[in-house]
Amino acid sequence: MDDGVTIKCAADYGRRCQAIGQERRHTADLQEAMNNPKFKARHHQLLDELATEYRENRPILERPAIATINVGTFQTVDELATAANTPLFYRSDWAKGLMRLGFALVGEPATIELYEATTAELGFPAGGSIQDIFAALESIGAVKLPPEAGPQYRIQRSYPTNNHTMFMYMDPIANPGDTPKIFTVGCLDGQTWLGASYASPDFFYGAGSRWIFARKSPTPS
Repeated sequence: MDDGVTIKCAADYGRRCQAIGQERRHTADLQEAMNNPKFKARHHQLLDELATEYRENRPILERPAIATINVGTFQTVDELATAANTPLFYRSDWAKGLMRLGFALVGEPATIELYEATTAELGFPAGGSIQDIFAALESIGAVKLPPEAGPQYRIQRSYPTNNHTMFMYMDPIANPGDTPKIFTVGCLDGQTWLGASYASPDFFYGAGSRWIFARKSPTPS
């Protein structure tokens, strides 16, 4: 988000907060709420919940991007792995394993907008297999992410978001004889992390599993 949009959004937010404050009949309650040491964290939590609820009530292809990342910024996977070796977030052993296997990086710097949908929203209210979920994503116009998208997301956005795991829509990576896996990013109790998860065709994911993907650019009219 550019500075002009940020300033405009912040000003609008400030006006709405002021209006809400003026609606409060008990000023003491408002002051005590602000004095609560959990005020800032709970406030951010509420904003995250409201934003998620608003996005999820819109058709998948009409939702705004949840994040923007840059890819193609490293020459080798080793350089990417070194950048991902930071105390700002935790890397699981599986994620480290995928990094050691190596994969093709994006050749030129590029920006990718990321979108999100749950397994249920993709047509599987009781959950579904990776094969079915990936087919549903393809059918709505989702685009697979490059392998580096997971590590790049965590490097560039290494702050707490919500207490859930997000699975990257990407070509699974596998060591010969091992189960293929995909990168995941998540946050639990304020700790952000980069992980990996099973991605064999028949592996089952629950209805609430969150999938992160890119989208095709709109065709010029």
